[in-house]
Amino acid sequence: MKYSDPKEFYIKLGKRIRSFREAQELSQSELGYNADLDKSVIQRLEMARTNATVKTLLKIANGLDITLSVLCNIEEEKKPINNEQYKP
Repeated sequence: MKYSDPKEFYIKLGKRIRSFREAQELSQSELGYNADLDKSVIQRLEMARTNATVKTLLKIANGLDITLSVLCNIEEEKKPINNEQYKP
């Protein structure tokens, strides 16, 4: 998954959060409670009005009882990472 515009990622992420929440028939308040976050954080993320920290995304994933990679739709790395390719 590659995005040149971070806003595009946050819009898609917000839709995914809402989809998972609605599939579990949770209100924003209930997800907030499960994730130990305020309802307003859930609202702003679903509407792509704020950027999420990894900590917040982990809390939401835990609140939805899914993994962070499922929430973000991150594909698992199939082969070992060659550290040489990431050196400047």
